[in-house]
Amino acid sequence: MVLHVSQRKLDHYEAMMKKIMEIFQFAVKTGCSELEFIQFAVKTGCSEFEFIQFAVKTGCSELEIIQFAVKTGCSELEIIQFAVKTVKFAVKTGCSELEIIQYAVKTGCSELEIIQFAVKTGCSELEFIQFAVKTGCSELEIIQFAVKTGCSELEIIQFAVKTGCSELEIIQFAVKTGCSELELFQFAVKTGCSEFELIQFAVKTGCSELEIIQFAVKTGCSELEIIQFAVKTGCSELEFIQFAVKTGCSELEIIQFAVKTGCSELEIIQFAVKTGCSELEIIQFAVKTGCSELEFIQFAVKTGCSELEFIQFAVKTGCSELEIIQFAVKIGCSEFEIIQYAVKTCCSEFEIIQFAVKTGCSELEIIQFAVKTGCSELEIIQFAVKTGCSELEIIQFAVKTGCSELEVIQLATKAGCSKLELIQYSVKTGCSELELIQLATKTGCSELELIQYSVKTGCSPLRPVVLN
Repeated sequence: MVLHVSQRKLDHYEAMMKKIMEIFQFAVKTGCSELEFIQFAVKTGCSEFEFIQFAVKTGCSELEIIQFAVKTGCSELEIIQFAVKTVKFAVKTGCSELEIIQYAVKTGCSELEIIQFAVKTGCSELEFIQFAVKTGCSELEIIQFAVKTGCSELEIIQFAVKTGCSELEIIQFAVKTGCSELELFQFAVKTGCSEFELIQFAVKTGCSELEIIQFAVKTGCSELEIIQFAVKTGCSELEFIQFAVKTGCSELEIIQFAVKTGCSELEIIQFAVKTGCSELEIIQFAVKTGCSELEFIQFAVKTGCSELEFIQFAVKTGCSELEIIQFAVKIGCSEFEIIQYAVKTCCSEFEIIQFAVKTGCSELEIIQFAVKTGCSELEIIQFAVKTGCSELEIIQFAVKTGCSELEVIQLATKAGCSKLELIQYSVKTGCSELELIQLATKTGCSELELIQYSVKTGCSPLRPVVLN
């Protein structure tokens, strides 16, 4: 059975196809060069489809561009606009290449776009990628940038998100060349009145390293911040850490600083707290080098009209030591203080202790002074009390060297117009002793003085003598 179709119907069908589809192709070839252009288009109702390809080849070089587009919509009850656009641009010449790709989508109030850019020449490469999405009041963007040449590399990545009043951003930056590396990483979040940020910076070159980390959080009237800084080179290290918190009228801060090089070390720690009208602070400082050490500690508290402070200072080198301790308390109009000073050097020792109390119009003070060197000793103790118009003072002085001893004790009292003084003086050397006691009193217009001394030598007993 043979179906006969009239020429008239064929012409009619061809005219209908031309209304909905159009194809255009253009090509030129000459020698080793080629040029080609293709356009393909379809239209039906309110919809359109279009494809364009453009290509050029000459020798070992190529150029190509592709464009692709779709549109559909125009409905009476519903309007839909959908557009896709892809553009590709490529060039090749010898061992070099260039390529660009762009891809975009739009639908309603949403957009998607991708851009890729790449270059290659010899052993070098460059690449750039951008990815972006927008929908309503939200945005997402990613950017990647990379370069490679020989043994060197550079890479940058940026990631960002925005939605309403919130933001998230991440940035990574990295460089590598030979045995050296540099890296930066930043992470940030913002939402309402809150913020979070992390920054990390690192450098490595040969046997050296540098690293910085910063961490920060803010929310309402509160803040948290941490900073870490570290350096390493050969056998040396340096580290710094700062930790800080603020909330309302309160603050907390910690600082640590440390250095190590060879057999030497340095460390500083500071701790501080403030809340309302109260303060607490601690400082520690330490140095070590070879067989020597130095340490300093300060502790202080303040609250209202009260204060407490403690200071310790110590040095050690070889068989020698130096230590100072100070402790002080103040409450209202009262004060309490202790100071201790000590030195030790091989077979010698030196020590001073001072103790003082003040409250109202009363005072108490004790001082102790001691020296030891070889088989010799020296000690002085002073005790003093003052209250109103009364005073009491005691002084003890003692010396020992070999088999000899010297001791002096002085006691003095004052109360109104009355005074009492007692002095005891004694000396011992070998089997001999000398003792002297002096007592004096004054009250009003009356005075009394008594002196007694005793001497002992060999096997003779003490012979007291009283002078009145």
